[in-house]
Amino acid sequence: AVVSTQSDPDRKSGYVPYRDSKITRILQDSLGGNALTLMIACCSPADSNLEETVNTLRYADRARKIKNKAVVNRDPRVAELLALRRENAELKANLAANGGGLDLCELGRLRQRTETLELEKDALISQLRYLHFARISQLGLVKGGFFL
Repeated sequence: AVVSTQSDPDRKSGYVPYRDSKITRILQDSLGGNALTLMIACCSPADSNLEETVNTLRYADRARKIKNKAVVNRDPRVAELLALRRENAELKANLAANGGGLDLCELGRLRQRTETLELEKDALISQLRYLHFARISQLGLVKGGFFL
């Protein structure tokens, strides 16, 4: 019943009667699950085994019509990691194609702003050093330009 159900391309029902037979229950993954399957049908040329051989060939023919769609089993975390790496590569490619994502005018303004901030930082550092030296001198910890 399982092989007949699985081999029928026009089947409407999603139910497959695996529990009707122990052998089909054991072969559940092979007959309709996530596996690639090879079936070997043993046939005999003897007249005494004709009925069994015909039944075996019919069964093998029905089993041959089963179409499985095997999918590689992956750890969900590995799959997510691969997807994120792929997305990262795509984003890097987009950035490279768009010149880093900034137009030249904005880039010039950002460079000028960086230079201005660097100058302000240097001025503040100088002022801080002066105030620090003045405070140390006021406390009497410096004589003749040297720390005591």
